Amino acid sequence: MISSVFLFGVIAVIFFIPLGIIGKWFLNLFVFGRYPDSVFENPKYTLDSTSVLKDNHDASSSTQPQQTSSFSTTEVDSISPKEVKKKKITKNIFSQNSLNDVKDIDAIIIGSGIGGLACGAILSKAGKKVIVLEQNKTAGGSLHTFKRGGFPFEAGIHYIGNFEEGGALKVLLDTLCDKKIEMDELCSEYDDVVIYDTSKNQLLKRIEIPKGKKNYVNCLKNAFPEEKQAIDKYMQQYEETAKTLNDYRVPYLFLKLLPVWIAKLAAPVLCAPYFKLVNTTVKSVLESCTKNKTLQSCLAYFYGDYGMQPKECPFNVHYSVQSHYMEGAYFPKKGAVDIVESLIKVIRKSGGDVFTKAKVASIIIKNGKATGVQMSNGVIAQAKTVISNAGLYNTFKNLITESDQTKYNLRNQIDNYRPSQQLNCVFIGYDKSAEELGLRYQNCWLSTSDDLDGQRERYIHTEDGSIDPKQGIDIPDLLFSIKPQKNNTYITCCFETKYEWFKEWEHQRCKKRGAGYLEIKQQLTERALELLHIAYPQLKIFTPDVLDSSTPLTCQHYLACPFGEAYGRKMDADYFTNLEVGRPETPIEGLYLTGQDIFSLGVAGALASSLLTTTTLLHRNMFGDWFAAVSKERKRIKESKKAQ
Repeated sequence: MISSVFLFGVIAVIFFIPLGIIGKWFLNLFVFGRYPDSVFENPKYTLDSTSVLKDNHDASSSTQPQQTSSFSTTEVDSISPKEVKKKKITKNIFSQNSLNDVKDIDAIIIGSGIGGLACGAILSKAGKKVIVLEQNKTAGGSLHTFKRGGFPFEAGIHYIGNFEEGGALKVLLDTLCDKKIEMDELCSEYDDVVIYDTSKNQLLKRIEIPKGKKNYVNCLKNAFPEEKQAIDKYMQQYEETAKTLNDYRVPYLFLKLLPVWIAKLAAPVLCAPYFKLVNTTVKSVLESCTKNKTLQSCLAYFYGDYGMQPKECPFNVHYSVQSHYMEGAYFPKKGAVDIVESLIKVIRKSGGDVFTKAKVASIIIKNGKATGVQMSNGVIAQAKTVISNAGLYNTFKNLITESDQTKYNLRNQIDNYRPSQQLNCVFIGYDKSAEELGLRYQNCWLSTSDDLDGQRERYIHTEDGSIDPKQGIDIPDLLFSIKPQKNNTYITCCFETKYEWFKEWEHQRCKKRGAGYLEIKQQLTERALELLHIAYPQLKIFTPDVLDSSTPLTCQHYLACPFGEAYGRKMDADYFTNLEVGRPETPIEGLYLTGQDIFSLGVAGALASSLLTTTTLLHRNMFGDWFAAVSKERKRIKESKKAQ
């Protein structure tokens, strides 16, 4: 009898108590305090169109008048058109007075990158008053635009996929922006791939990657007729990866919302095939398909898009990037600033705002709760919710005191932080049309060897980035993003460098750094230009009208990336398997994370991170709402085509 009771007790402890805890967690997350409506279908802004402060464009007419916020019951009285002020959108400088104008703040967001702005837009659609604080003079983070000699260069976005009609990302971005973001499509052959062995001055292969899976496969088979079986094997792995991700992406996201100890117990049950996939590297897949190094290079030419060499990159990351562009590549017709301005306008529709030159010095924590932030000038902004889009390392290391880092067990995440790839960028402008230059609206990816890992290892382990092509030491992989305009053309070149090459000058003022810094920078810029001429020899006769460049220190200065990294936290296997990090909730009540570090890299990853964070804040499945909106839009498109 005693043994039976004891056995029942053990069973209760093992099964029923955890189930009870999970049940309570589920009720707290998705039932209690659940936001009632889909913000995609029924946004509830708290200001009407006349009370939205006037910017350089007319306010959207789609706002709904004076509906109550789920956080704040305060409604805003209408302001007569004569009282409406005019203010800048992306350069709205922070001050004590500007903060005083925004009362009863529901949430403070640190950082105005796409993750922070998207998070703010979603909360605004739920009637919340949000302020976004940006340390730079221009809002947008990696999406901000700057000019050199009249040419508009983009800080981060060079092309974007999944933006065909009915594309999931297009539906998400258009909905969050309250408008259709106009896009230009790149050429149907959107990537021009050049594999050129600079140690031998030998072209190994040149192919143009077309949009469409069938076209892609045919292109590869035409370029490598002797490797048809290998290409089929690679595409089989591609399709199997697609199925695994479709089957296990939702359970994996579920783990990010569960309490950590339960997530660790549930992971082997819920996501075993997913974790097997993330421990499969790109290199292992390529080598299992073919021994042909040039074909391997053509299959992995875009590894700069995810900032890891094939031997360390999980294949799911490679697949996600490749599938993202499989149906073509796009770029905002009015530049990335169109996205930034649109999201800021949405944030203003519920009384919130985005401030620039607003450097946060610390997050205020009282009695275990985040209650606001203190600015570098001493001004304090208070809110019940603080959301950091500044990156995991910046947030925990630089915005939280050392005592609180220890108290809330954050040291491990700080110490184990591995930054992603660092980049140099070269900005090239020609006062000639693309036709005159013999260029098309596409990207060129140039690899200087068909040994991608080996070339990268030789290059990155030099002391100062010294180039010696004859000895196999060269920039391994470069992206040339070609943007034709009516009467001119600008090209942004991006390639990997190393923060340590420039570290000794990090404490010197931007644009006032020493001769050694400028020497390394100039050397790499000149080499990038030489490699551009290898890809497009016809450009040798044209002198660039604009030539400028950036380094990891530039990224550190303008984007506050602690190590000048381009993609936040490195997306290796640990990124996915370590369930203690990369979560929207932190151990500190009221403090949340959003952005690349909690979901995935790039514009798409940062956008999706906002859904993960707001799922937690609104107690509502935002991904489900997004998928429903996509389904509805695709149905509308289908019916529209039938009617024609």
